Amino acid sequence: MARLLPLLFLLLAVAAFLLARQAARPRSDRVYRPRPSPFARRKPAAEADWIASRADVEDVRDAYSSETLDPQRPLFRCGGCQAWYHEASVRALDLDNGGRCALCGSPDLRAVRML
Repeated sequence: MARLLPLLFLLLAVAAFLLARQAARPRSDRVYRPRPSPFARRKPAAEADWIASRADVEDVRDAYSSETLDPQRPLFRCGGCQAWYHEASVRALDLDNGGRCALCGSPDLRAVRML
């Protein structure tokens, strides 16, 4: 029995490693879920806005509503994963998600100034 005890501990360690590794995987390998950059600031800088041209938002969709972005409307961008939002989507995220990005969970949603 004394010889089986180390083998049992080894099997438990391997099982724990496999379970921890499985928990770290995304829910589906077919769905891309961006992770925030480790260098992204966690709190938004109030004075710093994103600057973009109309060509930058061409054929880009709102990350919350999947609606094509309209450069005439106020736009916002996530500092963690670079997702784009309309103002209405940011208001919905404030109510439903604590003001965090729908994709990566970053609180860094800043306004975009169009050139």
